[in-house]
Amino acid sequence: MENATLQIIVRLDIGEGQLESFKSMAQQIADNVEATEQSTRAYEWFINAAGDKCYVSESYPDSDALMLHINNVGAALGPLLEIAPLSSMLVLGTPSNEAAEVLSGFGAQIFLFSAGFSR
Repeated sequence: MENATLQIIVRLDIGEGQLESFKSMAQQIADNVEATEQSTRAYEWFINAAGDKCYVSESYPDSDALMLHINNVGAALGPLLEIAPLSSMLVLGTPSNEAAEVLSGFGAQIFLFSAGFSR
């Protein structure tokens, strides 16, 4: 069964007093992704009411698109992760070996595609 689509859900814990800086950085990153990554299917940031947690929902058609994204946003991630450390990363799909290795560096939990479809 073959399905190259990858969905990623990232949780970030926003440091106390860092919400406005975080939101500004997130908006800059999202704007960059929208403008430069035509293959990225979805890239959405969600912040809870308390302003201390964020979930990022991402969708890519394949591992090549994911690797393009990682290379594109890599420089911006360092400063962002200083004020909002990565708490968890869930990867849904079957990444290439190269992508799986990079994702493992973030502590990703990878769940391989088993069955189903998306439209």
